[in-house]
Amino acid sequence: MSCVLKALGLLALSFVCLPSWANVQLTQRSLGVLELLWETGQPEIYNSKKVQIKGAPNFNKIYFSGMSLSQTPHHPSLPYKSFIVEGAANEMSFSIKDKKVVILNEVTPVPAAKWPCRCEDEKPEWEFREDLYVNSSQKPWLQVTSLGDYKGTPLSRITFYPAKMKNLNTVEFLKSASIEIRGATSWDSTKMLKNLKEQGRFLIISPEKFKADLQVFADAKVQAGFDVVWIDYTNQSSERLAQQIKNLHARLPIDFAVIAGSHAEVPGHLVYTSADPQTPTDRLYFSLGGQGDRVPDVFYSRLVASDSAKMRQLVQKVLKDVKLTPLQHEAIGLASDEGLNPSDEQYIHEMIEPLERQLAWNSQYFLQRRRGDGVDSIIDSFSWGLRWLNYIGHGVGPAWTSVAGGEFNTEHVRQIRAHDVMPVIIDVACQNGRLSHDNRLGVHLMNHHDRGEMAGAKAYYGGNVDISWHPPAVMAVGIGKARAQADFKYLGQVLLAGQLYLLETYEDLPAAFENLSWYHLQGDPSLVMPH
Repeated sequence: MSCVLKALGLLALSFVCLPSWANVQLTQRSLGVLELLWETGQPEIYNSKKVQIKGAPNFNKIYFSGMSLSQTPHHPSLPYKSFIVEGAANEMSFSIKDKKVVILNEVTPVPAAKWPCRCEDEKPEWEFREDLYVNSSQKPWLQVTSLGDYKGTPLSRITFYPAKMKNLNTVEFLKSASIEIRGATSWDSTKMLKNLKEQGRFLIISPEKFKADLQVFADAKVQAGFDVVWIDYTNQSSERLAQQIKNLHARLPIDFAVIAGSHAEVPGHLVYTSADPQTPTDRLYFSLGGQGDRVPDVFYSRLVASDSAKMRQLVQKVLKDVKLTPLQHEAIGLASDEGLNPSDEQYIHEMIEPLERQLAWNSQYFLQRRRGDGVDSIIDSFSWGLRWLNYIGHGVGPAWTSVAGGEFNTEHVRQIRAHDVMPVIIDVACQNGRLSHDNRLGVHLMNHHDRGEMAGAKAYYGGNVDISWHPPAVMAVGIGKARAQADFKYLGQVLLAGQLYLLETYEDLPAAFENLSWYHLQGDPSLVMPH
């Protein structure tokens, strides 16, 4: 196969991708001891074209088959493989034996690009920082990072780098090695996320004005076999509400939760992210392992409605049985004409194709570059019935703007006709998922009704601020893989599996961590996913 990087920003590359075999295995050797075995042939190394960075050397790309390249901006982009394991990072140790090191002279890896957020039309930037190249010589072959815990089980990520800098223009790589990791146990995400009691517990958090409207929801959950508990929201601080949830969870472990109202009505925590120094998030309510815990222990969501009547309509919509009615298309994917390694069009196929292969779903792709794939086609697809929709591109709050011929916005939502089958929407775009009443696309899709009949979205998962380029897309790929499995019964499990896929596979962990704070579900986290 052949790969060509077009000129973008400050850097232009051109290279041919040829397979270079590599084998990495992580196995449980004994109780609390993992072994990582690595063996490879010679890596493929490609020379770059002219690099338009003043004072920088000529760059190369180092390629091992089946391995991604690291994404931490401006650092040398090197092959890696990562795994989530059970165990506390500060209690792990590792030793390398049977190590065979090969030196590659006159090789300087390409710096990882810094990507803009998905609300900007800027191109990715490449910047050469000599200090990052020189300092990376101190990087260990194996790095261990804490992810916090999931329901009391500590989780960490192990990242294996088979190549690292020796100096500015010399790379050393492991041709073979055996690495013993003590204090760790192999991790099975499917088994862990499926570990629910027969009678799960559902928490409802509601201000007084919505409590009567949520009673229908509570009754339906009791009938479905859940034990339902309530917390009344009475203008307490987010810190006080978080403590109430934590105290309740200590006595009566919670599996699912829904908060009634927008962030104006029931505030979330305000946390710093690269997108917004005061990003509102609900994650801290449900990551219950204390400081440093990134992984939510509860499958949670919001129901956002402007008044009591609309809340009752929304509750009826999310409770409506999922029909197995034959459809013209079960899934559609909408993608921009932007992006690189992968492009948005490549990403949308990665998101949808597991549903085609494993669930035998018919799907359709609407691409920004194709003139006929515009607003009318999107409206028709909703109106004919859909189970699943992925969007990847630009968003501005009330609209998807990477649509052929213009944008799909909240005014177009009003034109969607009623259908018994409404989609789960995974939105990789900025701002549309804000939990507010200021004309956000996600809220409109969830609240839309057609002449009193249910229409629009069954559930919506989107970012509430300006989101980054690649991490949300990787998460959406993981969500598609999880939805295609028969292992997960509930939507909340599928979404968290996607976030864990991002944490496991994306090298730039700070960027992956932010994604957990950006994304919120609107709908029912216990929505059953039929197969």
